[in-house]
Amino acid sequence: MLWSGDETGLTTMLELYHAGLTQASVKVRTTLKEKGLAYKSHYLRLPEGEHLSPEFLAINPDGQVPALVHDGEIITETTVINEYLDDAFPDPPLKPTSPIERAQMRRFGQIVDEHLFHALATLGWAFGIGEILRERGVAEFEKSLARITIHSKRQKWLKAFNGFPQEDIDEARAKISYGVARTERALAEHPYLAGPTYSLADINVLSSVERIPRWAPDLMNAQVSPRTWEWFGRLMARPAVKATYSVSEEAPPRPTEARAARLAQGGGRGS
Repeated sequence: MLWSGDETGLTTMLELYHAGLTQASVKVRTTLKEKGLAYKSHYLRLPEGEHLSPEFLAINPDGQVPALVHDGEIITETTVINEYLDDAFPDPPLKPTSPIERAQMRRFGQIVDEHLFHALATLGWAFGIGEILRERGVAEFEKSLARITIHSKRQKWLKAFNGFPQEDIDEARAKISYGVARTERALAEHPYLAGPTYSLADINVLSSVERIPRWAPDLMNAQVSPRTWEWFGRLMARPAVKATYSVSEEAPPRPTEARAARLAQGGGRGS
């Protein structure tokens, strides 16, 4: 087990249940690595339904990853986890100092939660995970579906298996365009999304933006969003970000990435 020291010199136990390179998981893994915190990693294979096992449902009854366990206390929901980590382990700080910049940071958290996350998930599920589910067959799919209790999650699985309607794809692309427009506007005023310093706003937004070149490359690139593209390159060069987004023992390659690469070679997904 890995232990993390705090500012008092005492040791605390951090455990992270996650799915490696998924949007939600990289948000929290980046924050842990930016802070240099050691933690025990529990990698859950989502296609195999490990997040729906009785063992994990005892930790998070919603069956969603990641989930952080800190000295036995369970914290869920990525934006909440990241703010919790910054409160519990304040060095180095990842929240801006001024109230207005903190408000900006939280607004970008909302943009991820309400627009970018679900939009990129829709495209990833439509063009990546759906194929995987269909390859596994109806019986295996129905077995997994029976363990999902949240209505919205069941609907996502059903759409992925049966095919997303075009209006869902169009709505997802519109939400991505909205998010990119907001980052362009913010980056015209300062080098990072919430102000002059790197913060949770950047970490949270990056978790979705990193997927746009794979699933919707026409919506974010050097021509249509030059400020966001430059910011994206700067963030991806950070050591903690590189470590998070690279394939590793705790973040094995995802089958959907191969499908995304094939789509990119074919010119990406148009509207």
